[in-house]
Amino acid sequence: VLMTWPGELMHVMFPRCYHLTDLGGNTLLTSSAFWMLTDEKTRKFVFPEREGIVIPPEITGDEPPLPTAPGSLPATETVTFSVPYSYIDLNGHMNNTKYLDMAEDIMPASLRSRSLRRLSIEYSSEIQPDETLVLETGTDQNAFFMSSERGGRRLFRLRMDYQDRE
Repeated sequence: VLMTWPGELMHVMFPRCYHLTDLGGNTLLTSSAFWMLTDEKTRKFVFPEREGIVIPPEITGDEPPLPTAPGSLPATETVTFSVPYSYIDLNGHMNNTKYLDMAEDIMPASLRSRSLRRLSIEYSSEIQPDETLVLETGTDQNAFFMSSERGGRRLFRLRMDYQDRE
């Protein structure tokens, strides 16, 4: 069962909380995310109050911590990746879920047999179809980190933390 609810607006950021349970009520996942409204033509953020958009927060007392920036690891490898058309969503940029596909395709095999414990992704700039990315990756025993920049500006960064399977 997936439950999701809005948090309190933070300037232009809309916090969203998630709680996923199995049919027995056992927690499988808790998460939070920030969402922004953007202008379809300019691709710049929009101030919700100027557009008359109000999303009342729901405070349940069960809110997970708000997202923080992914902790980086020193870059140990550089990989070039060309974004295929199949990675593009209806907004004309790389779909959020495809960052995970990309990470899982290039992460070390030593982490693949372990359980994902925590995932943190920061999206900073849109990635276009057919764009060639230079991905910097770093790994330690329990984590994988990946990021990319264009012209000195960060596009995204992602960190996946693992634990041994129980």
